[in-house]
Amino acid sequence: MPRKQILSENEERELISLPNTHQEIIWWYTFSEDDIIFIKNSTRGKINQLRLSIQLCYMRYPGISLALNETPDQKILDYVCDQLQIHSNNWDNYHQNESRYDHINIVKKRYDYQNFSIAHYKNCVEQLRDPALQTDKGFVLAKELMNILREQRVLLPSLSVVERICSEVVTKAEKKIYFLLSSSLTKDQKNALGRLLITGEQYSISTFSWLMQSPAAANPKHILIHLSRLKAIKKISLPLDIGKNIHLNYLSKIAREGKQMTSQHLSNFEKNRKYATLIAVLLDIRETITDEIIEIHDKIMNSLFKDAQNKQNKELQNSGKNINTQLNMYLKLGTALLDARETGEDPFDAVESVISWEELSQSILETKSITKKENFDHLYLISNNYSQIRKYAPSFLRELDLKAAPLPSAQSILEAIEIIKQLNDGIIKKLPKRLPTKFIRARWENLIFTDNGISRKYYELCILSELKNYLRSGDIWVEGSRRYKDFEQYLISREDFKDMKNTDNIGLNVVLDSKEYLDERSKLLKKKLEIDCKLAQSGEMIDAYMSNGKIKVKPLTKLVPKEAEDLAKKVYRLLPYVKITELLVEVDTWTGFTDSFTHLKNGVKAEDKNLLLTTILSDGINLGLRKMAESSPETSYAKLSWMQSWYIRKETYSLSLASIVNYHHNHPFSLHWGEGKTSSSDGQRFATGSHAKKRGQINPKYGSEPGTQFYTHISDQHSPFYSENVSMIRDFNVYD
Repeated sequence: MPRKQILSENEERELISLPNTHQEIIWWYTFSEDDIIFIKNSTRGKINQLRLSIQLCYMRYPGISLALNETPDQKILDYVCDQLQIHSNNWDNYHQNESRYDHINIVKKRYDYQNFSIAHYKNCVEQLRDPALQTDKGFVLAKELMNILREQRVLLPSLSVVERICSEVVTKAEKKIYFLLSSSLTKDQKNALGRLLITGEQYSISTFSWLMQSPAAANPKHILIHLSRLKAIKKISLPLDIGKNIHLNYLSKIAREGKQMTSQHLSNFEKNRKYATLIAVLLDIRETITDEIIEIHDKIMNSLFKDAQNKQNKELQNSGKNINTQLNMYLKLGTALLDARETGEDPFDAVESVISWEELSQSILETKSITKKENFDHLYLISNNYSQIRKYAPSFLRELDLKAAPLPSAQSILEAIEIIKQLNDGIIKKLPKRLPTKFIRARWENLIFTDNGISRKYYELCILSELKNYLRSGDIWVEGSRRYKDFEQYLISREDFKDMKNTDNIGLNVVLDSKEYLDERSKLLKKKLEIDCKLAQSGEMIDAYMSNGKIKVKPLTKLVPKEAEDLAKKVYRLLPYVKITELLVEVDTWTGFTDSFTHLKNGVKAEDKNLLLTTILSDGINLGLRKMAESSPETSYAKLSWMQSWYIRKETYSLSLASIVNYHHNHPFSLHWGEGKTSSSDGQRFATGSHAKKRGQINPKYGSEPGTQFYTHISDQHSPFYSENVSMIRDFNVYD
């Protein structure tokens, strides 16, 4: 097994890179009056003063001494020479390299800089202990280490030493986390966790593997299977606060590793690591299962309303001929009555001239049937599928640990759920006379409250329909969920915020008093409005004008002239056609983005780049691993699957994208488009078909076909630096 790789080559270069912006150079290398006096009094001659000041700069940042015969960065040299009023040519005129050590010693003595030693090594390991419990990212820890050494004015050791320190603290942090996760377990809980890895005689897979399976389809059968998985996890009775003292980054990492392991591999782990890994995986699975159960329920409810609406439309279409016949008959009847009024004829005779009284009576009955409210509101038809909902609804409400915000409507639906649970469990036999109703919308009222009393069927359907809306709004949340958890869990705890506020350690440049803040913003708004009003009255507003006492914004003009578009088309036609595989290899030689795809367990980058790029390409063109293996004679599905499992994940995609974006940002031509400081964001919808159709969501804005939407952020330099798949679940039923 190769040694765990902490830093990539790009990260190593970035750690010791010099400032490249004018603002950073000013921040690190501006001399105070005392600095200038010290430089001029410590050595004779402009050449020596320049040499000493450059050593001082390099010790400040990045924290090293300039090597023998090494030339300083020209930007730094120019800035230092400007402050000392020395010409930069003096550096080239100096060749007595032995004075370098004198300059280094002078700076170290004056500013208390120290060489790195064993004592500093041990101190760094201790100081990185807490940061290492929050992340195992070598680059993050190395940067923190660099900052610690700079603050203590200790010159940086070699990068191999830095990597060794980070590797040691990561190993210690992992052992500490394994202990924290497993130490609170009882003997029974450990035995229950161990049984998850056993393959029984009746089953070909272990319970652990069974728990990680995803539902095959959004229907009552599979939601019940998923609910049984959630029940199995609850049965282990893990401590309620387990994992709360572990940083989410580590829990996610341990869970990712554990999911790639077989039951046999996990059984061979050292005890603390085995139990910790199982706990992390179970916590992750519990969140995933809980979210998937809610999403399946959403899909079933959406399908229920969609089927009801389709049935209503079909019935209206089938009754269209009858409606037309009745309308023609009543048109004739109305015309006859109007004529009788004009001529003074008996209206009853006029009616009989068009239709007999028996036929009229039958026609009225048919019209009542056609025009009843059920025919024009599909909500009446949802009860047809009530039996399908009842298959899973009792378990669904029982297994989800629902909590509500202190809002009347949210508390009301939670009380209603408790009543339904009592009915399901046989605690009560019928609905009480006084029911929670604050969550019921007007359209449901006639269905629930009838002349014959309260309809349990529609009351329960209303609860299940409204529940998904309250979950989505955050007014109701589910304990143990990732997506539908309490909003407070996304925030700093109240106790921590109070401590930060009392110690004035908020870290934000804002006024903390809300009244003072609002008064300040109101004054600024008033001032801006006064300026706008004056500009509007004088006709000096840019891209806006006054009309009938109102400010109106002019329509946007096209920024790109037609000539530029024509030129762009000509340039594109000049570009050569290249294979996408060749393009990937060439971009990798520029950016090194494949170095970001590291092994999940040991952090070593992928050696077989062709296999890695093939796997990435199968994702990029949505071909899939099996079809990619069939079209690539030199590889196999097993190899591609192995590469995807251990090297390709959201985290490595993000890092590789960052490498490409950074390379693009630093390219001089990118400045022609923008500075890379602003961005634009929008969503793109893609229809889902074939096997992916079940994974899509229905959004009435885009019709009744399932799909998914990706929200992409693009910088002003045209770099798509972030993309996220956003949920498109939305009511297809009663409120749009």
